[in-house]
Amino acid sequence: MVQVEKSAGDGYVPGSASKPAFPQRAGALAIGSLIDLYMAHYEGRDPTRVQRLGWWSKRIGHLELQALSDDDVHAALAALTLPTLGTCAPPETV
Repeated sequence: MVQVEKSAGDGYVPGSASKPAFPQRAGALAIGSLIDLYMAHYEGRDPTRVQRLGWWSKRIGHLELQALSDDDVHAALAALTLPTLGTCAPPETV
């Protein structure tokens, strides 16, 4: 994946030409790399964007754009509704 950090200390200037270019017709590009490229260009103020895109990157980031299907997205969304080990409340005792 393309790792891009947005940091003024690294010489990053919003709106500068130092941002990586988006490839054209790059079906072999991994979703995670696309997310990294997107975040390199993102200049919005949504503080949850990094967390939400990080979640998607962990689930489907390894897939290439050309291989992504609606089944992949559905399976990732279904994982949101499944309880995670250790987070389920114990059954109530009567």
